[in-house]
Amino acid sequence: MLESILLGLIQGITEWLPVSSEGLVTASATFLLDKNLEDAIEISLWLHLGTALAALLSFKADILNLTKRFMGKPSDRKGEIGFLFLGTAVSALIGLPLLLLAGEIFQSDSTKNGTQTFAALIGIFMIVTGVILLRSKRTGKRKTIV
Repeated sequence: MLESILLGLIQGITEWLPVSSEGLVTASATFLLDKNLEDAIEISLWLHLGTALAALLSFKADILNLTKRFMGKPSDRKGEIGFLFLGTAVSALIGLPLLLLAGEIFQSDSTKNGTQTFAALIGIFMIVTGVILLRSKRTGKRKTIV
């Protein structure tokens, strides 16, 4: 129970930060709690599902508004709707090959070496994300979706 609470706290806090919450939960479960990689990823995915449901509930008015706007004019790919489509497409184009690569690494060597290689990849991508965030310009204004 204590392990679940700890991992839930890590997920809940890091989900809203510009870091990989899923990577941190997986790494924490693997290294701090001595879980095997498959179990750590499974826990991480379940926690991610819970966070997605919480976000859907928190932003339900915004999501409904965007859905109504999209249904009213599906050809309009400007603004937030276009950003959502573009962000999803880019994430899929980058994430899917990485997921397949990680699966191949783990399938070919599911021993401790495979786990360490997979964990090292998580760490490397966290560092890359951090460098990108540090180097990015902090310009522009945020606005709420109404």
